[in-house]
Amino acid sequence: MLGDENLISLERLKAGVSEQNNMCILVWVLVLLNLFTFIAFLSGFSFGLLFIFLLLAFTGIKILKSWGIKERLLQEPVECKEAYELMQGVKLMGEEIFDQEIQGFSKPLADSIFQDFSRSLSWLWEEKDAFIDRSEEMMLEIGSLPPLITSLSEEKAKLIKMLQNNIGIISSLLKDIKNIQEITLEEMDHYLKEKLEDIKRTVFKEKDIFYDYVNKLLLAQIRNREELEKEAEFNVEEYFNVNKLGEQFAMNLEKSLETRAMAFQDAIIRDMEDISADVVGKMQNYTMQLMNSFSEMHQILSRLLDESENEDLILQKRLNQCCIKITKLKDQAEEVMLTLAWQDILVEKRWGEIENQLLALREQINQNVEEDVIEYIVKFLGEEIPSFEAGIQNNVNSVFTKLLIDAELIYQLYSGEKLSEVIRDGVYPLLMFIEPVDYLVRRNIRISEEGLKRRKSINIRSGSDEYEKLFQKVRQVLESKNMELVQYITDLFPRSFYDYCNNPYLKQRPENLNQAAWALFIDLIDDEFDNSDSRFCLVGILLAIHQIRNKYIHPFKALPRNLENGRELEYMRYCTYMAIDILLLTQNQTEVRAGSA
Repeated sequence: MLGDENLISLERLKAGVSEQNNMCILVWVLVLLNLFTFIAFLSGFSFGLLFIFLLLAFTGIKILKSWGIKERLLQEPVECKEAYELMQGVKLMGEEIFDQEIQGFSKPLADSIFQDFSRSLSWLWEEKDAFIDRSEEMMLEIGSLPPLITSLSEEKAKLIKMLQNNIGIISSLLKDIKNIQEITLEEMDHYLKEKLEDIKRTVFKEKDIFYDYVNKLLLAQIRNREELEKEAEFNVEEYFNVNKLGEQFAMNLEKSLETRAMAFQDAIIRDMEDISADVVGKMQNYTMQLMNSFSEMHQILSRLLDESENEDLILQKRLNQCCIKITKLKDQAEEVMLTLAWQDILVEKRWGEIENQLLALREQINQNVEEDVIEYIVKFLGEEIPSFEAGIQNNVNSVFTKLLIDAELIYQLYSGEKLSEVIRDGVYPLLMFIEPVDYLVRRNIRISEEGLKRRKSINIRSGSDEYEKLFQKVRQVLESKNMELVQYITDLFPRSFYDYCNNPYLKQRPENLNQAAWALFIDLIDDEFDNSDSRFCLVGILLAIHQIRNKYIHPFKALPRNLENGRELEYMRYCTYMAIDILLLTQNQTEVRAGSA
C-alpha cells in the first residue's frame, strides 16, 4: 500500500508540474543557481563545478518538460487524440506540398540566375580560353629555342636560365587563370544553394501556421459533433476535407513565395556583383603579373638575340619572331582581360565611394552660403530649365531640388574661382551635376518584370537592322541638340546594348544612367506610336552623361581623375539641364493624367 501511496504522490507531483510547468523550471534553475553560488563561495570557482551544475540544470529542465507534455497528453480529451491522429495525415500531406512548392519555386529560379550569370561571362571565358591557347603555344615555341643555341657563353647560359624560369612562371599563371572559370561557377552554385535554403527557412513558419490553423479547425469541428450527429451520422474524416485544405495551403505558400521572389532576386543580384568584383580582382591581378612576365620575357629574348649574332640565321629569325609575338601577347592580355564589361563593375564601386566625397563637399560648401545666393540660383535655374518651376512645387522633388541647387552653386563658385581651397578641381562640379539626374531617373524610370524578360528575348543579331535604325535616330536627335555630344555615344551600339541585354545583375530600379538609357531604348523598340524626339533625346543624353562620368572615375582609386577638358564640364551641365527638363515634363504629364483618371 505504501508503494501505491508513493505512486499517487508522484502522479500528483507530475500533475502539479504539468499545471505550472514554466514556474517549476524557473524554481529549479533558481535553486541550482543559489546552490552553485554557495558551493563556489566555499570551495572556489572551477569550470568542472560549472559544467556539473549546467548538466544538472539541463537534465532537470528536460525531465520537467517531458512530465508536462505527458500529463497534458494524458489529460487531453478523446477528441484531442482523434484530432492528433488526423493531424498526422495532414502533416504528411503538408510536408509533401511544402517540398513540391519549394522545389517548384527554387529550381527554375536558381537555374535562371545561374544561366544568366554563366551567359554574361561566356564571351569572357571564350576570349580567355583562346588567349590561353595562344599563350601556351607561344611558351612551347619559346621553350624549344634553348637546345638550338650552339655557342654557349656564360651570359647566354644566364639568359637561358632566366628564360626557362619565366616560362614556368607564365605557365603557372595561365593555369591559375584557366581554373578561375571552374572555381567561380562552383562557388556560384554553392552560393545559390545556400540562398535557397535561406528562403526555405523564411517560409517554414507558413507550414507551422497552417498546421496550427488546421488543428484548431479540427478540434472545433470535433467538439461540435453533437449538433452534427443530430442531423446525420457524423464521420469526421468525410466532414474534414483534407484535399481542400491542401489546395488552400499550396495557394497561400505560392503567394508567399511570389511576394519574396523579386526581393530575393535583388538580394542575389547585389551579392552576384560582389562575386563578380572578386573575380575581377583575381583576373586583374593575374593579368598584371602576366604582362610583367611578358615584358621580362621580351627583354630576355631581345638580349639573347643580341648575344646570338654568330648563331644560325634561322635561330636569329625565330628569336626575332618570338620577340614580336610576345609583344602581341602582352597587348592581347590588356585587350582580353582588362575589358570594359569588367571595368564597369569596378567603376560602379568607385562611384559609390566618390558620391560620399561629393556629399561631404556639399555640406562644407553650404556652411558658407547666404540665403540670397540660394534664391539667385533658384531663379537662374527657373530661367534655364522650362519645367523646373512647376517641378519644385511638388514636395516629392525636394531632394532633387536641393541636389540641383548644390550642383549649380558649386559650378558657379568654381567658375568664379571662389572657395578654390575646397573645390580643388573642375571634376567635382562635373560629377555633382550627375546626382540630380540620377535621382530623377531612379524615381521615374522602372523596369517591369515583363521588361526584364523582354530584354532577355532580344536577339541582337537577327534584329540588328531594326535596332541600328533606332539608334541612328538617337544619334540624329542628339546631334540636332548639340553635335559635340555625339562623340560620346557613337561607338556604344551594338556592344553596350548587347552587354545590357545579357546583364544578369539588372533590378527593377536602374542602377545607373546607362541601364536607364537602354531600358528606355527597349521601350522605343516596343512602342511604335509614342516615339517623340524627346524620348530619343533622353536616351542619347543619359548615355552621354554616363560616358563622361566614367571617363573621370578610376576603376582602382576612390579619387576621381582631374578634369582634362574644361568643355566637358559645360557639356555635363548642358546635358543635366536637358535631361531634367524632359524628366520633369514627363513626370508632370503623368501626374496630370493620373489626376484626371
